[in-house]
Amino acid sequence: MRQSIKRIAALLVVFATVCGVFAAPKKSTIKEDDNKIIVVGRVKVVFDENREFIKQTRGISDKDAEGKEDTYIVPYCVDTADKLGANQSKFLKDNQTEYPIGDFFIVQFKKLKNSNKLVYTNYMSMYFYGSYKAKIYLPFDFYVEVPDDVNAVYLGTFTYYVTGDNFTIHDWVVSDEYDLAEEELNRLVGEHVDLYRAQLKERETESLFKTKDEK
Repeated sequence: MRQSIKRIAALLVVFATVCGVFAAPKKSTIKEDDNKIIVVGRVKVVFDENREFIKQTRGISDKDAEGKEDTYIVPYCVDTADKLGANQSKFLKDNQTEYPIGDFFIVQFKKLKNSNKLVYTNYMSMYFYGSYKAKIYLPFDFYVEVPDDVNAVYLGTFTYYVTGDNFTIHDWVVSDEYDLAEEELNRLVGEHVDLYRAQLKERETESLFKTKDEK
């Protein structure tokens, strides 16, 4: 397992050069639905270098950076039945997918037709100062098995340790903040929702993840 983790920890994240402006957060319409699945989690990033370096190298002015939070984008899971991307488009339309680093994310989409697994196979985009000029990629590659009667899934809190002026991911861990996650979900929905604590698994062999207690 440590070899797999080291491969991930050695992953070098690079900045994207695309510029843009984020849209305002969507008003949540998330409600418990037997035909849909709610996914809950949290992302934290620990960066140990001088943040002035980011602004200087990526052309972000002090004015543009002032008061701006670092953010991340929640990706859509793999949906083999969604041949034309209609479900993904609806996911992007119906959900707030951009969140400040440190905040819980709560998204919802139609349950998959061909599988009881939620599969993520790529990366999660993260933006220093919420700017497309300062984009890096965080590993988000795993699957979870979801029982048929579950309508809400908790993935965990992902903490990424980013180091150096080349933005190497030194380490990353997943910790359990289930009680906080359930409280946040119930607050958003306005009523109690049973939240399933999922076990994250490596797509090929063993888990890439270690809990906070195991670190």
